[in-house]
Amino acid sequence: MPAAEPKAKDAKAKAASETEDGAKAGLERMKPRHCTDILWAIIFIAAVGFYCYVMSYARSNGQPELFEQLYNTSTQATQLAQGQTEQYKDQLSKLVATVMEVLNSWQLLLFAAFLSLVIGCIFLFLVKKFATLIVHIFLGILVLCPTVAGLYLVYVSLKDPTLPGLGPPQVNLYAGAAAILIGLVLAAIACCSTKSITLAIDCVQVAVNCTFDMPTMLIAPALHFLALLILVPAMCSAFVYLLSCGKFTAPDAGALASAAVNNDAGQAASAGGVEYSTEQFVYIGFSFFMIFWIIELCAAFSQFSMAYSVVLWYFAPYDDGKKRAVPLCSFLQGFLDAARYHLGTLACGSFFVAVFGAIQAILSFFERQAAAQGNLVGRIIAAVCGCFVSCFKCILELVNKNAYIDVAINSSTYCEAVKAVVKILVSYGGSVAVLTGTMWIMKFAAVGAIAGSTGWIMFMYLSSSGQNDAMSLAIGAALVASFVALNIMNVLDMVAETILYCFASDEEEQKEAADASCAGRLLGCCGQQWVAEKASATYHSASAAKAMGKVGLDGKAPAQYVPVELRPMMEKHTS
Repeated sequence: MPAAEPKAKDAKAKAASETEDGAKAGLERMKPRHCTDILWAIIFIAAVGFYCYVMSYARSNGQPELFEQLYNTSTQATQLAQGQTEQYKDQLSKLVATVMEVLNSWQLLLFAAFLSLVIGCIFLFLVKKFATLIVHIFLGILVLCPTVAGLYLVYVSLKDPTLPGLGPPQVNLYAGAAAILIGLVLAAIACCSTKSITLAIDCVQVAVNCTFDMPTMLIAPALHFLALLILVPAMCSAFVYLLSCGKFTAPDAGALASAAVNNDAGQAASAGGVEYSTEQFVYIGFSFFMIFWIIELCAAFSQFSMAYSVVLWYFAPYDDGKKRAVPLCSFLQGFLDAARYHLGTLACGSFFVAVFGAIQAILSFFERQAAAQGNLVGRIIAAVCGCFVSCFKCILELVNKNAYIDVAINSSTYCEAVKAVVKILVSYGGSVAVLTGTMWIMKFAAVGAIAGSTGWIMFMYLSSSGQNDAMSLAIGAALVASFVALNIMNVLDMVAETILYCFASDEEEQKEAADASCAGRLLGCCGQQWVAEKASATYHSASAAKAMGKVGLDGKAPAQYVPVELRPMMEKHTS
């Protein structure tokens, strides 16, 4: 025993030293940290300060109970509201009792979470083994969906107009032809993008390895969810208080009588009203936007912390065929660096997403109001505008996610990061599109498979043990498993995109070095930079380094930190 203790201590010391070396190698590749977008940090801090003042004003002057009094101003309104809600009272009571019973069985829910985590690990293992098949299934779905839809519309137009379609036969024919054309174009693009598809497959496989090496990254989205669980109810509650700061006007007897005749509690409530001053309108609009901004900032912190961890892992060198270990809780350092150095950058990125999110919510409200009033034109306009805003929001979210990765690597400002991201998206747009679509499909598949498997296993176990409420508990277990599965896939998605961005950054740096060389500048005068880039890629390849080593020369082999799965692409992608 005494002889074994020194060996164990030596092994622990060696592991700690390797972990420190791995983190050091990743940090050396990152640029030195410095504060970025200080102006935006000041703006955000000032906005939070003003938001706290507004919430204090709401708490001091708000009277939420007046909303209830607006319903209960007279006996007719009270009876009307009771008549409409009585039919749902028993159902609501049963639902609350069921939820409380499920929550009281927390041991089973905890076991379900552990079981879903195990099933999630199996799912990730299968993803790694069958990444090629999964990506090609995604591409098949992408091509087949518009093609099949187009063929159906053409059939409806030419053969059987009684089947459901988009409208008159001519509309179905043109829409079907357009859909078929889109499917053929996507098929042609997929056939011509073999390098992009291969790179996306390799990134998925590397992402699974990284997730297994740093499982603690799963805590980052859990912390994000916990922050939202605390902040969102508090902000919504304060917003209700703020809405109740206005001047309430009671409904007149005629409006209440009309509501009673029509059996409409909504009419009874709308017969009254709330009047706000200009100052209160400003407070309401500002608070409404701040809810979106803070929610998006929480997401930005989570994404940056995961990107920080993945960057450390990516640039850690190999030892004996395995990545040198990095600290398991490196994502916590990512949170700290984000708050200390990059609060302004994250606040800037989340601000623009919040703007689109707030506009999208307002347009959705207008669409529902137009539908309730039977205003078809207004509903169409709101829906179309909402669709455009939603598309811009999705694009901005993709840009921001990659911008935060660039900030983690280069400690850049938001504008510098976006500029670098746009450059990489232009060069690697095919790989980004394939990877994003694949992860989107896998996310749905993972949530369905993990939640379904967990719920089924729990139901079979509880049924066999004679549990009376087996179905309710199984549904609760499936919901917990859905949360775990969503966490796993969010982490895998962020890891895969970070891996792709790190690889693309390496490639772009190699191209820039080749263009900045004497040969590159000389050939650049003739518009032939690609010759220097290809020569540089060949010089830095493993085969060239091996050949030069045989004759006693030093070659420039690919960096030893590049994941093994991506090294062939490192040599081929530039050529």
